[in-house]
Amino acid sequence: MPRFLSSFSFLCLLLLAAACGKDEPEPEPTLEGTWHQQSHVTHYYDEAGQFIRDYSDDAFIARDAPSLVITDKTLTFRNKSFPDVSAAYTRDDNRLRYSFVDQSYITVTITELTSKKLTLHYVGPYRQVNSGVLPGHDEWDSYYTR
Repeated sequence: MPRFLSSFSFLCLLLLAAACGKDEPEPEPTLEGTWHQQSHVTHYYDEAGQFIRDYSDDAFIARDAPSLVITDKTLTFRNKSFPDVSAAYTRDDNRLRYSFVDQSYITVTITELTSKKLTLHYVGPYRQVNSGVLPGHDEWDSYYTR
């Protein structure tokens, strides 16, 4: 019996040591790849910067299945209703900067990046409602998965 207990104790100690071994760190998630938009929330603010309301267009997400394809040099926005729109970008830590045809620059903050999730936060200079421009500004969050 003592021999069984010492063997059992040794086996338990061996299993405990193996379980406490160092885990390999997860590799840094990559931004490159195809991201499928799951939701988009627009936050409206007035001229004084006071929050007005949130708006989410789930019908657009369901209907157009928007996605974002990112390479090391370009962002390509895709959806079923419009032609693809691509832009060269630069990355500085968690900020992306790109411009479209009109040469206006857009800076986007990466607020979450994992191997499966990407959240981008945009800050717009104005609010456009029914083809009129209202004072204040928009901020919006786009949520993607792969």
